[in-house]
Amino acid sequence: MDRIDFLPSSENPLSADVYLIRGDEYTYVVDVGSSDGAYALIQEIDKKKVIITHFHDDHMKNLSRLEIAKEDLFIGEHTQKVLRIPAYNKEGTVVTAPITITDGVSITIWPVPSSHAKGSLGVTVDNEYLLIGDGYYCSSKGYNVSLLHDEIKTLKGMSFTKVIKSHDEKIYDRDEVIAELENIYARNEKGNPYINI
Repeated sequence: MDRIDFLPSSENPLSADVYLIRGDEYTYVVDVGSSDGAYALIQEIDKKKVIITHFHDDHMKNLSRLEIAKEDLFIGEHTQKVLRIPAYNKEGTVVTAPITITDGVSITIWPVPSSHAKGSLGVTVDNEYLLIGDGYYCSSKGYNVSLLHDEIKTLKGMSFTKVIKSHDEKIYDRDEVIAELENIYARNEKGNPYINI
């Protein structure tokens, strides 16, 4: 992880992991968290672009106090709807198809179907790491069968060897993560749109 640093998640306040990918010109911030520590760290970065994996407060609340231009903020479609409320009043570049940025490091931002949150994004770095935010996790209802099917298909079409989940400091193997999701999918029952785990 030569070009990737991170500030670990916290419980009080609940704040997601914040990842910093160091390019030659910009630092790419994946999720901005909600804690004062995360905000202070991000504020120190002069030239930055921000990628929000999904709209939950622990991943993006600090956007409300960051100044960021539309072209420097990458978000999913549902996140854009949330950012239009007065507390944020922000616009970003909505990612509906993969976007690749080359800046001494190759970063691709992917729309990833997820049972956890609508309009989730994943970020691959040098075709090695996938930063998936909370995209691996399910919602309180469980895994949505259709979304889980689409997520597995999407992940299989992406180039990476290691997976980094938010709120978890372990680095996972690609095949391990896909196999786990396939095992969960195999438990779906006819007529039930969710898989409870």
